[in-house]
Amino acid sequence: MKFILTEETLKIQLTTFYRIQAISNFSNVKSGDKGGWVQFEHNLSQYGDCWLYGESLIASKAHMSENATAYEYAWIYGNAVVCGDCNLFDSVKVFGNAKIDGNAVIHGDAKIYGDAHVTDKAWVFGNVLVHDDTVLNNTMISYKNKQ
Repeated sequence: MKFILTEETLKIQLTTFYRIQAISNFSNVKSGDKGGWVQFEHNLSQYGDCWLYGESLIASKAHMSENATAYEYAWIYGNAVVCGDCNLFDSVKVFGNAKIDGNAVIHGDAKIYGDAHVTDKAWVFGNVLVHDDTVLNNTMISYKNKQ
């Protein structure tokens, strides 16, 4: 095992989340480090270097595994799968049946949902919506609202 659920909880509407804490060293995480939030222990794999940093969270039937990471306020929920060596930053939301894998990097306020699949070296940032049956493979997409 690499992490446990702490007694520290976060309540969002009717859902309770538990802060995770590392119990072994891996990647740049040290035993004792606190991570993000999970609804259920099975949301985050005990294997590989996957980790939730900061206030990131994972809920419902969503699952993170391998070496995937989520930072800041990234949320993963629904039936979403996040795996491989991908990285989620900022306020990214991944939900529905979306899948993020490979070396994908997603940040900003991007929302990946539906049956979308972001893979390989895709880079998505800004206020981008990726949804339905969209597949992004080795693609860069960005959008920023003009101030």
